[in-house]
Amino acid sequence: ADPQEAAASGELRRSFTPAEAKKLRSAHEKLRKEWQRRKTMLRDKLGEYTEAANKRIPALTEEIGFELDEDVGINSADYGVRCKWPLK
Repeated sequence: ADPQEAAASGELRRSFTPAEAKKLRSAHEKLRKEWQRRKTMLRDKLGEYTEAANKRIPALTEEIGFELDEDVGINSADYGVRCKWPLK
């Protein structure tokens, strides 16, 4: 069977030692916190730029040419990253 199909169906299982699991959780938490920090910084800067340009965030991101997590279907709250966007 295809490894991706097997993984999706739950057929492939890997056990982690408690030390490995702790290391993975620690690495995940470190990356999650960094994502939160960067997302907050971006939100703050976008707020400043939209105020100065008298535009809304969606118009500004479209003009600049980049996409936010939400624009590509990523709900960061599902990953523990909370950031309110002033999308007004």
